[in-house]
Amino acid sequence: MRKEVSVLGVAAAVLAVTAMPAGAGARPGQDPTQVVVTVASLQGSGCPPKSVDARYISDIRQLEVRYSAYTVQAGGSSSPTDMRKNCEVTLLMYAQGFTYAVTRVDNRGYAHLQKGASALHKGTFYFQGASDRTMITHKLTDASTGLWGFTDTPAQIGWQACGENRYLRLLTELSVDAGTSQPTKISLNSMDDTDSGIRTSYHLAWKSCR
Repeated sequence: MRKEVSVLGVAAAVLAVTAMPAGAGARPGQDPTQVVVTVASLQGSGCPPKSVDARYISDIRQLEVRYSAYTVQAGGSSSPTDMRKNCEVTLLMYAQGFTYAVTRVDNRGYAHLQKGASALHKGTFYFQGASDRTMITHKLTDASTGLWGFTDTPAQIGWQACGENRYLRLLTELSVDAGTSQPTKISLNSMDDTDSGIRTSYHLAWKSCR
């Protein structure tokens, strides 16, 4: 059984997200009744075709992204390309007469690190056309073996402009460094969805453009 470590849910960082106007007439306090979500494209070694799923689980204020081929490892018979993977998920989300913004990201994963090894998780998101793509970095050490979690929040909320259907791009990167650990032993870092509920949650706010 995978143990839950103390890092879960307590680490937070601020994303410097370029703000985009919500558009004239946008009003808070309303949610759409129907939202269309499409995974438009996947790019990167951490997300081969058909390895990512994006869906609403409970309500339209939380989008969950699940990976099935996103694990890095070092040590043992691992190759240099096994130690780092990245993924860019391009989503098209659309609700007639509404605009949205990402207000928080809850990152989840699992690490098994040998003594002396370390790992990194990097992530950011941005609307198509935004210039700021600064990645927030979280570091894991061998003391972090088990489930991990990090929460990132935008320094400034960036809204998709009313009347525009811009792509939302979700960028992540995983890496692991064997460091001073025994070369024959494997260390790994993963965002793969399992029965432990490993997934990334994007919390959303909605405004009416009418």
